[in-house]
Amino acid sequence: MAQGGFRMDWEPSEINRLTVQGDYYEGRMGGKLNVHSLDPPRLFAKSFRSKAKGGNLLGRWTHELSTGSELAVQASYDRTDREFGIASEVRDTVDIDAQHRFHLGERQEIVWGAGYRYSVDDIQQTPDFQMNDPSLGLQLASAFVQDEVTLAADRLHLTMGTKVEHNDFTGFEVQPSVRLAWTPHERHTLWGAVSRAVRTPARVERDIAAFADVGLLVPPLPFPLLAPGSGNPSFGSEELLAYEIGYRVEAHTRLTLDFAAFYNDYDHLQSITALQPTVAFSPGTPPVPYLVLPLTYQNNVYGETYGVEVSGTWHPMNAWRLRTGYTYLRMQLRTRSEFKSFTEDSEGINPNHQVWFWSDVDLGRRVEWGLGLRHIDQLPSLLEQIPSYTELETRLAWRPTRNCELAVVGRNLLQAHHPEFSPTFIAARNVQVDRAVYGKITLRF
Repeated sequence: MAQGGFRMDWEPSEINRLTVQGDYYEGRMGGKLNVHSLDPPRLFAKSFRSKAKGGNLLGRWTHELSTGSELAVQASYDRTDREFGIASEVRDTVDIDAQHRFHLGERQEIVWGAGYRYSVDDIQQTPDFQMNDPSLGLQLASAFVQDEVTLAADRLHLTMGTKVEHNDFTGFEVQPSVRLAWTPHERHTLWGAVSRAVRTPARVERDIAAFADVGLLVPPLPFPLLAPGSGNPSFGSEELLAYEIGYRVEAHTRLTLDFAAFYNDYDHLQSITALQPTVAFSPGTPPVPYLVLPLTYQNNVYGETYGVEVSGTWHPMNAWRLRTGYTYLRMQLRTRSEFKSFTEDSEGINPNHQVWFWSDVDLGRRVEWGLGLRHIDQLPSLLEQIPSYTELETRLAWRPTRNCELAVVGRNLLQAHHPEFSPTFIAARNVQVDRAVYGKITLRF
């Protein structure tokens, strides 16, 4: 993969700022997919090599209307051209948005804005992957407003807001949020938040017509199994109602601790549901009987996730900083469907426990050294179970001048390679993460 870009900033006056930036990238990638056949060996690996290229251009104008009041207008264009083994897609996206920030009295700061996005794709199809409409333009219009109110100076802050979107699939979606922060002492902060969010449907969930590889999802069968997947034009948005609470304390001038707990209530989550199976016969002599198991997207899964996050930063001395964190996540998902949903078994595709540690030391003479350790819990519900793993990373950097940095980075140093994830539906062959050591040069102008 090769990537290049630029950014230019210009201040024609004290109240105006202009930014223009762009990027272009191009690369190649490859892998293997598990492909089914009605004839022996029925399951075989198909190698593929694909390309990925694209570019983007963005312009932004920021105008200061008065003290504490600002208007920003931004427009961008993005083009992606990507192959992914069984098909390819070219997508063009135009995005325009504006944002206005101002003070209302001495206690309120209001930010509001609106945006519009138009995205059109062109999908080159194959017998294994098709869309009912190979080229489709989609529109997304949005508006938002946020009001931050100081209820008590330096003590109590209330933030309220909402975002309203209109998309071509589900129409209007409203996503409000409210957050309260209380600082009883300069070293202590308590906060809580309630938010609603949605994930609007992707095009494949409503429009796809493909043959899914389910050979790894079921026990070995004495006959072939073909699973045609189809989109659901009635597939709706996934919904989330999130509750969060947290506490930050500066226990010492050199020690800061953060504690947070969350509870997420999900509804209408994506489910890949198996419908009534049928028996069919392949063409040819003699005909081969096989089982057809239709799959489709539905919104039948609901449930909750909850957990805690703990992190801390400690400076044993001025030249040494230690950071650590721990996350606990628990998922409980259920289905309303009479048929089994593959998504219902997703509780084990995210780790229950994650722990990380990082140390930064200033060695003097413009040399810095970082060392990190992370432990990720097992993922038992994937097609190929992923065991827990622990990895070590390090970074040694030297700044010979103020604007130049030379660094050597080592990642995943404890093992030559290890798996971190496996496919959930499209059965690509696992590619494990390798040990890596590389150099990096950063120049600033």
